[in-house]
Amino acid sequence: MSTTDVIIEHLISGIQAAIWLLLLTVLLFGDSWVSWATIKDIPTELIIAFIAIVYPIGIFIDEIADRLLNPFVEIIRTHIFNKEDIPNDKRHKVRVSYILPYSKEDDSLRLYFNYVRTRIRIARASIINFSLITIFLILFLIVHSSNDIFQLIMVFCLGTLITLIAIFSWYSFTKTFVQRTAILWKINEKEDNN
Repeated sequence: MSTTDVIIEHLISGIQAAIWLLLLTVLLFGDSWVSWATIKDIPTELIIAFIAIVYPIGIFIDEIADRLLNPFVEIIRTHIFNKEDIPNDKRHKVRVSYILPYSKEDDSLRLYFNYVRTRIRIARASIINFSLITIFLILFLIVHSSNDIFQLIMVFCLGTLITLIAIFSWYSFTKTFVQRTAILWKINEKEDNN
């Protein structure tokens, strides 16, 4: 995986997190300290400082999402490994780190696995970020708005929909990744035994 891909993943996650952090900050401290008219004239130094802050936040969100979703990844792995008849004593080897050395001559395979892993990371961080954006936006609207029920319902429905899409995407990418890894491991195992 290229360093650029990882940086972009964490920046995306960090920028998403910055949205709900801003909503939380405005919710707690109000918005009188924010001059919305001058936001368009933000100096370059502040943009660089913003990137320097959101990048590590993106790393933290990615790690939290990884820890929270790992039990579900294990359920997906167990289901697929059972379906593929991979013996229990071999399952620890059915990981990309064991498989990729077999495909040194096949760069497209390495790129494919890295691409799917990138999608998994972005989707799993988006689950947390979209959930929190939805929650804090609803709270923000309740505290700082006219409590328009239709507006609150629309924000809730849209936020829930986007979060569900992120969950479905994460599940689909993870399942695909584990299936491809298991199939490739079985192919390599057969070749090693011949």
